[in-house]
Amino acid sequence: MRRLKEKQKVFYVRQWNKAKVCLTFEKKYMYTLGISVLLFENIVHDFFTYFHMFLEEGVELYLHFNVWNLPMAISEAVAKKLRYFRTSPWDSKENLPLDYARIFQFQNYRRTRKIVLNEIGEYDYTSCVHPGQYVTLQIDRVPISLAQQWDESAPMVLHQLLPHEQRMSVVNLLIRRHHSCTVPIMNKQKLIFNVGFRKFEACPIFSQHTNGDKFKMERFLPMNACCVATVFAPITFPPASVLVFREGKTGEQELVATGSVLDVNPDRIVLKRIVLSGHPYKINKRAVVCRYMFFHREDIEWFKPVELYTPSGHRGHIKEALGTHGHMKCRFDKQLNAADSVMMSLYKRVFPKWTYNPRVRYPFSAVHFIREKLLQMEQTKSSMILL
Repeated sequence: MRRLKEKQKVFYVRQWNKAKVCLTFEKKYMYTLGISVLLFENIVHDFFTYFHMFLEEGVELYLHFNVWNLPMAISEAVAKKLRYFRTSPWDSKENLPLDYARIFQFQNYRRTRKIVLNEIGEYDYTSCVHPGQYVTLQIDRVPISLAQQWDESAPMVLHQLLPHEQRMSVVNLLIRRHHSCTVPIMNKQKLIFNVGFRKFEACPIFSQHTNGDKFKMERFLPMNACCVATVFAPITFPPASVLVFREGKTGEQELVATGSVLDVNPDRIVLKRIVLSGHPYKINKRAVVCRYMFFHREDIEWFKPVELYTPSGHRGHIKEALGTHGHMKCRFDKQLNAADSVMMSLYKRVFPKWTYNPRVRYPFSAVHFIREKLLQMEQTKSSMILL
């Protein structure tokens, strides 16, 4: 048995949400204590009760108290226990970030999309503007500074928006990596998106494109499979084409992926998997005593419904806790070897970050091409004047 020594730690209060207290070590190592908060809740509760007003004002508070070496206690604030990934329920409205208060959600997305697209088909195309025809547009509420800054050498492109396309929401894009891209694309990496007529920068989160109500997060853009990129962006109705570019260090843009708009759904649940591992201490046929996965009896009781597995494919479950130091009695479908590892999967919901930026500069190659064209036009004009 490892001897647990009592140490004095200094914590910095980062967040206070009812009984969940997020604390940070001085060495920038985060511990989120939700289950193990029961061990010292009585010590901290009175302190937060008296000094709650200072927490709201943002005053830095430091706590000095003795605490045992705590395990990696993962609670509902960090990860959630799922008995089965496909059938276990998950509330899509639980613990939403503040950015979700700024977006728009349809009560019935499919019905709204059908109504909007049907209205487009009812237009009389004989009364529309045809290519090559000159028209005069009158736009209200345009500042004079915009007209003064506009360079007449470059064209001004105008687009007509469909209903609700001026609102922000969570847009899911179905994309596939382009064969010319060989650079690994990480999750939450800043990319440039061409969605329909819009162009913007965002940091997407990638997830698997499967059936079900929960989807596993992809840490990298897969090579030979489709995935879904989720971003905060203006509403765009499918089918709208999507082009994804990556900006290099010198300003050039490389095509990364292509695809189309999947849907507009803020309730899409993207989960990141967290794996806890333990070691079989004693093996008696299919009964195993496991250790080093948890270090407190309360944690074992909390995660008891979660299924266990091994890298060799064996499945099992927790029967009971043994003692007070994290040993637990497990039972598997087959006998384990001493070299096996006992694992448990926990899941945490991941949300996209509000990184939408519509001000995207032109790539360096395009700017260079436009400058060359302008120089050629000026040279041709000067030569015609001389003639």
